[in-house]
Amino acid sequence: MNLYKVAFRGFFLLVLVISLAVRYYQITVLDHQIKSHNVHQRVADIVSKAGMKITENTAPSSTLVSRVLYIQQPDCPYPSLVLPFYLISDVFTILNEVENTHYTYRFFYLNESWPNVQNRFRTLVLWAKYNFLYGLGRSPFIPTKRAVVIADPVACANTIQIDWREAWQETKS
Repeated sequence: MNLYKVAFRGFFLLVLVISLAVRYYQITVLDHQIKSHNVHQRVADIVSKAGMKITENTAPSSTLVSRVLYIQQPDCPYPSLVLPFYLISDVFTILNEVENTHYTYRFFYLNESWPNVQNRFRTLVLWAKYNFLYGLGRSPFIPTKRAVVIADPVACANTIQIDWREAWQETKS
């Protein structure tokens, strides 16, 4: 009878070790997918696909300001600015180095957007939610730690109508 208990416990220990190894492998693969997902390039592709012209950014490539995409819209005196940024960074510090007129802001992360105020708590809650769902294979998004802000000149506010969710959607190759 004691042999059955040992065999029974050994079997469950083996199942536990195998499930932990599989879970570790899954987390490693998901982590690689998240780290290799380039939101900046995806945003540039989305803007180009929408037929908008990205003008040259003359900032040195070693600065954060070099990540800003300038989009010149027809009938707008100033370009709109598009910046993918880390969820915890202060995006206004970066944008203040670039802009020279009054702009309105819209923030985008995964499937949500909000105007004017950077809401780090909201984005971190969304990141946690979709990171959990991604681990279960149930998320339509790759939960990177990058959001997007659009800075439009006041005269041209909200004229860029693009579905930014594509920046975080998984591409099927």
